[in-house]
Amino acid sequence: MPSEELLPRPAISEAPAENKNGDGDGVLGALRAVAGNHDHDAAVKAVLERFGREVGARAALAAVTDGNPGRLAVRAAWAADSAEVQTFALSVDEAMLFRMFGEAEPRFEQLDRHPIWEWEAQERNGGWGLAVPIGVGNGSTGGLFAAFDGEPEQPSRTVARASRYAPLAEVCLRHSVEVERLETLARFDPLTGCFNRVTILELLGSEVARSERRGHPLSLCFLDLDGFKAVNDVHGHLAGDRVLGNVGAALRVATREYDLVGRVGGDEFIVVMPETAKGKASRTAGRLVTAVGDATAAGPQGPVNISFGIAERNSSKSTTDLLAAADRELLRMKANSREGSESR
Repeated sequence: MPSEELLPRPAISEAPAENKNGDGDGVLGALRAVAGNHDHDAAVKAVLERFGREVGARAALAAVTDGNPGRLAVRAAWAADSAEVQTFALSVDEAMLFRMFGEAEPRFEQLDRHPIWEWEAQERNGGWGLAVPIGVGNGSTGGLFAAFDGEPEQPSRTVARASRYAPLAEVCLRHSVEVERLETLARFDPLTGCFNRVTILELLGSEVARSERRGHPLSLCFLDLDGFKAVNDVHGHLAGDRVLGNVGAALRVATREYDLVGRVGGDEFIVVMPETAKGKASRTAGRLVTAVGDATAAGPQGPVNISFGIAERNSSKSTTDLLAAADRELLRMKANSREGSESR
C-alpha cells in the first residue's frame, strides 16, 4: 500500500507509563470516550490513543483485513509525540502483522525491523513489537499493534495492560467494519461495483453545482447495452448478470480516477466526467466502447456493443436538463445505428 504521509519520529518510553490521571487515561477512560459516539472512526482512534499511551509504546496502529486476501486496512495510527491520532494509508509488512495477529494471545516479539516502514525512515532497524489479536467478525481479523525501541522493563505487566483493551477494541473495530459494509451496500450496485442510481445522481448534482460555481466544463455520458435482452433470452439471466458485471468493471477501469461511474437502470450506465468538454468526453466514450467489447468477448454472447450519448453542461443545464440531453443523444445514436443497419 502506498504511503501518503510519514509518521513523526516519536519520543521513547522504556517502560509502560503509569496511569497518573486515574480512570481518564485507562480502559475506563477509553470506554467513556466511545460511549454514545456514533463516529466509528473516532471511537477506534480514542481506543488506540489510550492503548498506546498506557502500554508506553512509541507508536501504535489498529488494523483489520480489508476483504482482499493478504491485505490489511489501517484504521488509525498513533505516535507518542503526535498531536492527534491519524488515519492514512501506511506501508506495512502485512505478512508479519498477519502472523502476529494470528496468535491466540497478545505477545511480545523481537523484530528484525518494525512492520511499519515509515518508522524505518532513518534506517533504524530492530525493536520490539506487541500485537493484540482481535476477531472482528465476517471473516475479518486484525488487532492492535504497538512498537517499542527496546523490551519494556516489565513485559508481563505491559501484556496484561494491553489485554484489557482487547474487548473494547474488538467492539469498536467490529462496529467500524460493519458500518463500512453497510455504507458500501447503500452506495454501490453489488452486481457491477458501480455507484447505484441514488448515489450517482446525488454525485452528479454535486458536480453540476461545482461546475456552475467554478465555471469549469462538465460532461455526462449516457451508455446503454445494445441487444442486452437477447443475451438474457438466449443465454439466461446468469449470463446476463456476468455481462453486466464485466461491463461495470470495464467502465471503472477505463475511466479516470475522478470520473464517476453509476448504473442507473437494468443495462444503462452513466459516466460523470468533471473538467471535461464534450469533444474529449466523446473520445473517452469511444475508448469505453472498446473496453466493454474486450471485457465481454469471452462470453457465449460474444463482444457486447454499447451506444452512448454525450451532453456538456452549460449555463442553462440543471442536473435534470443534463440527463435529458445525454439521453436524447443516446436515442439519436441508436436510431442512426438502426437506420444504418436497415440500409445495408
